[in-house]
Amino acid sequence: MKKWLLGMAMAVFAAMPVSADDAANAIVEKAITAHGGKAALDKYKAFTADMKGDISIMGMDLTIDGEMAFELPDKHMMSINMALQGQKIHVITIANGTKNKSTMNGMVIPIQKAEKQEAAQMLMVQEISQLTPLIGSKKYTIKAEKDEDVKEVPTDVVLVTAEGLNDIKLYFDKKTNLLVKTSRKAISPGAGGDAAEVLEESFMTAYKKVEGTMVATKLQVKHDGKKFMMMTLSEIKLMEKADAKIFAIDD
Repeated sequence: MKKWLLGMAMAVFAAMPVSADDAANAIVEKAITAHGGKAALDKYKAFTADMKGDISIMGMDLTIDGEMAFELPDKHMMSINMALQGQKIHVITIANGTKNKSTMNGMVIPIQKAEKQEAAQMLMVQEISQLTPLIGSKKYTIKAEKDEDVKEVPTDVVLVTAEGLNDIKLYFDKKTNLLVKTSRKAISPGAGGDAAEVLEESFMTAYKKVEGTMVATKLQVKHDGKKFMMMTLSEIKLMEKADAKIFAIDD
């Protein structure tokens, strides 16, 4: 159970891109403008929010709530509350650079190699979702792919690649230029709780303007085409820097 709780926490986030493909650059440039512009996006490196929703895992449908936070380029925290067979469970996962920590009801959960690698992937995905790091950087390479419909909405598709990153696709609404979906290979808790590779698709909707930037307040995540998680964000705050205590990991 500890393994799939960790996998659930790492599955929450998503987005992408960057490099020399002119068509891809044009798509991302339009998306940056739609999301609030380079100045606003670059100003706010940190984010906190309350969240609530539900998750389907190991044949169970669970209601969850909690808090989440990140600070670019390499800090992330998620605190999740749930009830399982009448037992209250509180899971906290933190990634801070190359350090990771996960606890359940205050007890440290051992983190396996695959889970550490997935945590590192998620930090890169979070950076990519800011969009501006994709332009004029040597870290990421972007390429325009064939257009696709996402829930009957025509989208521009950009493929993002980088060293140490599983290829990820970004889907931008052709009308609004907002990011509406990402897809990538990810690690998820399998049927027995062990880590398993899945196709993770994340859908972003209900955008709201916060500090001059557009932020998705609803997230749907599917694993191999099946429902994994639904989440709604509230009390969203953007800031230049978050409280360092949020991401503190004791040695």
